[in-house]
Amino acid sequence: MATANNGVKALELIESDIRPDLVLADLMMPEMDGYELFDKIKENKELADTTFIMLTARASEDDKVQGIRYGVNDYLVKPFSSRELLSLIDSRIRATSWNLF
Repeated sequence: MATANNGVKALELIESDIRPDLVLADLMMPEMDGYELFDKIKENKELADTTFIMLTARASEDDKVQGIRYGVNDYLVKPFSSRELLSLIDSRIRATSWNLF
């Protein structure tokens, strides 16, 4: 597991030597927001199939629809419980591993 405090650092980590199973990013990050990070990951052929979960404080129906239409795998609105987040991550990783067979 690797962490970054902004979108630019996250992209640097992801493109350097880490091939993540899943990216968990906040929509409102400094230097590069979550949608920009998502676009950069999806532009890279080697990373394009990476599961992407967007976290956000934007909770309106329009915001949720925008996130889903944008193509992120999941859009989780704050506040959320750690149990909810871990369950979501677990289900996404299991779903991805099923697609490998």
